[in-house]
Order: sequence, then C-alpha cells, then structure tokens
Amino acid sequence: MTEHTAKPRGASTAVGDSRRWDEQSVLDSEYRNIASLTESLFPDAPVTIGNQVDPSDPDSRYTVLNAYAQGTPKELLAKEREWIRRVEESMPECSTEIRLILCPL
Repeated sequence: MTEHTAKPRGASTAVGDSRRWDEQSVLDSEYRNIASLTESLFPDAPVTIGNQVDPSDPDSRYTVLNAYAQGTPKELLAKEREWIRRVEESMPECSTEIRLILCPL
C-alpha cells in the first residue's frame, strides 16, 4: 500500500490518525470532483473518502481517498502520478491536504 499527497506549496505533510469528523463536509464542493477523478482513474473498486487529523495538531486536517486498483507496479505508479498531477491542477490553492492511499488488488 502506498500513500501520496497532493498539496499546495508550503502545506504541512504530517501524518495523522484515523479519527474522523463530519463526513458530509468532505463531500462538498471540489471534493466531489476529486472523488470523481479518483474513481475514473481507479475504477476497479469503489473509492472511499474520509477526513483525518494530525494527532499532534488537531487543526491540521486532511482528506484521504482510498482506492483499489489492478496492474503492474509500474502501471500503478503511473496512475498515482497522474492522480497527483490532476489533483494539483484542479485544486492549486487548496488549504486542506488531499491524500491517496492506493491498495493493489
């Protein structure tokens, strides 16, 4: 399993735990577009989305998309890079980090 982060320049990269808050807030606005983008790049299984916080900094929130995909390691890495590029293009000024956790099938 690999994790990649698409984030604006200067944003924190702290790793958080699995504590969650209001799931609906993460599905608003641009996040729906990011979820659709993720589902189009990784159509092998449903994509899940959730909010997480950094346990050492409760104000540091980020959104995690969990995707499952089939393919060779090279193919999966190429898809991850494409996901990062497209997320950064669509949300360049995003104040919340967006992370992808890709699980090979």
